[in-house]
Amino acid sequence: MIRLVTISFDDGHPLDLKAAELLNKYGLNATFYIPVRSIEDGHLTKSDINFLASQFEIGSHTKTHAVLKGLNFAKAREEIYESKEFWEDLLSKPVSSFCYPKGKYDKQASDLVREAGYLGARTARWLSSDPGKNAYAYHPTMHLYPHRFHINLAHMTKWMDVKSIARYVQKGFPEKVFALAQMSINLLLEKGGTLHFWGHSWELENCGLWSEVEDIFKMLASYNTELQFVNNTQILKALYWT
Repeated sequence: MIRLVTISFDDGHPLDLKAAELLNKYGLNATFYIPVRSIEDGHLTKSDINFLASQFEIGSHTKTHAVLKGLNFAKAREEIYESKEFWEDLLSKPVSSFCYPKGKYDKQASDLVREAGYLGARTARWLSSDPGKNAYAYHPTMHLYPHRFHINLAHMTKWMDVKSIARYVQKGFPEKVFALAQMSINLLLEKGGTLHFWGHSWELENCGLWSEVEDIFKMLASYNTELQFVNNTQILKALYWT
């Protein structure tokens, strides 16, 4: 039975380096989605990027963290194509994964991502029971953020995710990030498939979640003989390109 686990951090914040240390501590794999402006604004140096890229995958998050939904064609194309070119020039290797800023996209954006040569694009859904059938609207499993129970329910209802709603209600409407992660990990161990945690390192700091997330990573590592830890491109290939 295949059980794939991947993790991603978005936005290119200096605290991504702390996230990388934690991932390394527990032998986990991940993708860091970084907008080009993170270097231009001085949030991360090229040395920081090269350090992250030496151990993890770097994915594109546009040039300026622009919301692509409703953006005019020329600007959307520039954001998607030029960010790919920038990272590939800097890293001297292909950049195959893309993440929509704020999870917002439309058909034009997903078409441009595909035409630019990416293998897929991650959305910002959470508590998703299914990654979906479209590589350019790939849904992760869980956001590493303490959403209130009514926000979680509203989100799942918006996407008519009946399986997730039923599981969430059955477990008593958990809000704690660790409890939700444990629910997702147990389901993966039982049923197989894929599991994708995503978040922002600055949110972990602001919400005081580092210890809780470390406990999640430690729990994942405890199942390292049963789980396969991969980056986002590897999970895209397993789901959509095999």
